[in-house]
Formats: sequence, C-alpha cells, structure tokens
Amino acid sequence: MGDLRIEHVALWARDLDRLREFYVRVLGGRSGPPYLNPRTGFRSYFISFDEGARVELMSRPDLTMPQGEPGGGPGYAHVAFGLGSREAVDAMVARVEGQGVMVLGRPRVTGDGYYEAGLADPEGNRIELVGLGAGQTREGGWRRALPAVGYILMAGGAAALVLTRNLFSPSVAVIAGQLTGGVVMVWARLTFGRRSFHATATPTAGGLVTTGPYRFVRHPIYASACLFIWAGALAHLSPLVIALAVVVSCGAAVRIAQEEALLQQRYPEYAAYAGRTKRIIPCLF
Repeated sequence: MGDLRIEHVALWARDLDRLREFYVRVLGGRSGPPYLNPRTGFRSYFISFDEGARVELMSRPDLTMPQGEPGGGPGYAHVAFGLGSREAVDAMVARVEGQGVMVLGRPRVTGDGYYEAGLADPEGNRIELVGLGAGQTREGGWRRALPAVGYILMAGGAAALVLTRNLFSPSVAVIAGQLTGGVVMVWARLTFGRRSFHATATPTAGGLVTTGPYRFVRHPIYASACLFIWAGALAHLSPLVIALAVVVSCGAAVRIAQEEALLQQRYPEYAAYAGRTKRIIPCLF
C-alpha cells in the first residue's frame, strides 16, 4: 500500500474569503498564499494547523451549478492522501485501476505545483492521491526547520557566553543595559499573554498584538534578548565573544524573518502594522 497518509481535506466555498477568515480567525489556522487559475477562475487557499492538518478551501465561478461529478458542488470536495512521490502515485493508480476502481483524473501536475490523480470511492466520494510537487517536502521543506535552527543558535550562543564567563560584568553600564533588556522582555511576555512558545515560530491563536512594547517595535522579545547579550559582550571584547554575540543575533534574525512571513499569511493587517512599526530598534530598524 505504500506510506499513505491524509494530506488534506478540501471544501468548496461559495464565499472563499469569508471561509478563509473563519478557519484563520476562529480555528487558529495559518493561511497560505492565494492561488488563482486565470483561465478557469479557480481560486484556493491552503489552511495549515500546528499539528500538521491542512484544509484546502476552493472556489470557482460555476460553483452554484448542480453537482455533475464527485466533489463538484458546494461543501465537501475531496480527501487527499499523500504518497510522498510521483512514482508512488503512479503505482497506486495502476494498482487500483486494475481492481476496477473509477479513475477520475490521470496523474498530472496541477497549476499550484502538486502531482495528483483523482479516484472515486464506491459511493462516489472524490479521493485525490497526491505526490510532492517540485521543491516540496512532507514537512514544508527546509524553511520549516529554520526557526528551530534560529532558536538553537540563540540558545547555544548565549550558553557559550555564560560558560566562558563573558556575559556578565560588574560594570554599571552593563548591568543597566541587561536590566533594561530583562524588563522589556518581561513586559513583552505579559503583554503577549498566556501563549505557548513555539520552536517553529508559528503564530499562536489570539490575534495580532500591537500594544505594550509592541507599539514601539514588532519584536520586543528578540530586541531585549539581543540587548542583554550585546551589553555583556561589549564588556568582554574579544574575537570569540563578538562571534558568539553575532551567532545569537543571526539566530534572532532567522526567527524574525520566518515569523514575519507567517504573520503576514495569518493576519492581513500585519502589513500596515509593519509599515508603521520598526522591527527591533524604535524609529531606526
């Protein structure tokens, strides 16, 4: 049978944007970019959830027409099973076709980059067999791992500074800088509320936070962490110390970049917020 898993469930939508808003705002999903087939008018979004579940929301101009094929009317469209490769899709189609299963669509590359084939179960429900498209992997590719890499860089660099005794200093300036960083971090966490930390940098449910320190910078937690690290590093200047501080900063930069990409997908208003609020240094950057 191969490595078969449910890849996603698809729904036809009369009002695509309204349905997308529901799955994002109410259920806490993350919306991928819109897809449009200019020839047919077909539009879709993939909504992803933290544990890997995905829903595909679809719309087309003739959706109100009577159902003419499995999955052809409003509501349920199909359930898609991921097989991991094009070869696995081809082999599965050949096998089930030999058993008399109705093949609704031969294996092909879709406009949004998937390799898929369509089948019908005995009661006419549409099933899709999906192989990975170009550059895709089961977990969303190397980009999915980047936030965790950023976290490792930040934690590893900070730990190395502590172990080499290059993070703290009796200097009043260093203490003041690190105290400021600690206060800002606590302020940001209290403003952010009781949300869990995600090593994958996925946005948590609860809406876009723009109050407290988030009024001044978009990433006050990373800003405070970098302030804390650099305040200590500058008191112990050496090539090793500067390299470790740069490692921490690079880790923060990686996580910031990935978080912003996900926030833009989840919150349409994030672009306006980003336009008026700097990343980590008020009024500068």
